Amino acid sequence: MSRIAQVIVLATYADEVMEPLTRPDESRSWRGHFQPLDLFVGGWVMSSTVWSRAPGC
Repeated sequence: MSRIAQVIVLATYADEVMEPLTRPDESRSWRGHFQPLDLFVGGWVMSSTVWSRAPGC
């Protein structure tokens, strides 16, 4: 099982909701933060190679 993941969130008009997820936060069970996806308005992307406390890892 690969431990590399790329997550894309498409949520139009969700800037306020996504804003906390664009900052690193050590209290999360996963590492990384989302960045705006320039190709799509209302899209964010995150790449991660380390997931802590994730089932199956």
